[in-house]
Amino acid sequence: MKKIELRYYNQIGVWDKQEANPLEVERAETILELIPNDANSILDVGCGKGIVTNYIQKPFVVGIDFARTPLNYLSKNAIQASIESLPIKNMKFDLVLSTEVFEHLDDSSFQQAIKEIKKLKANYLLIGTPYLEDLDIDLSKCSLCKNKFHISHHYRSFNAKWFAKEFPEYELRRDEYSAYHIPTNSKLVKLMHKFGAYSYSEFARCDKCGGEALYPPRITMHAFGALMLIDRFIKQICGIMKPYNNIILLKRKS
Repeated sequence: MKKIELRYYNQIGVWDKQEANPLEVERAETILELIPNDANSILDVGCGKGIVTNYIQKPFVVGIDFARTPLNYLSKNAIQASIESLPIKNMKFDLVLSTEVFEHLDDSSFQQAIKEIKKLKANYLLIGTPYLEDLDIDLSKCSLCKNKFHISHHYRSFNAKWFAKEFPEYELRRDEYSAYHIPTNSKLVKLMHKFGAYSYSEFARCDKCGGEALYPPRITMHAFGALMLIDRFIKQICGIMKPYNNIILLKRKS
């Protein structure tokens, strides 16, 4: 499982696609604005290619990522390591940043990651997650083993209060939403799945066997694509929008 995940995240195309997404750029800008003035040392856990890390203007910035490939593009200090075993001493950083990471962790990895971040005893935590994500919307289907998996390897969805249980040692200081977009019609997506059409990307890899995503039937995709466009047009006229990201700033209780 870990080797398959590592092969997926070592594809530079995965990170290039993220960097080219205007919603990701908007998210990065929101995160940078939330960094407190008195946080002079920052650890970015799951930094990727540095869409946030490279633009942090602080005296001491370190980026950590599970995959080696994206770290080659980091202009700050870089360490290859897992969030499940952080090679950092406690109380070394004023702020620990971790955005768009927790949704990629299965249950055991998630709980271990929470423990590792708590262990650092940073004064601030700045965490970003997708907000109320419907994991079924971006399902892909493996061309080899037929397993259904999330196209971006997301394993969990988050509401607005999830952090209160996981980080009781911290109190909420800022709660922001970003990357507002027209929500996808989940009923249309589920109907599309019944006709054998699932999300596709050339970089998608099955989380069970590592196989590529099954290319969807063209006629089915064109037909549902037209329905999706109509749905988006109606929502746009009605002004129906929802945030993709929820970004929270937590401060350690005294």
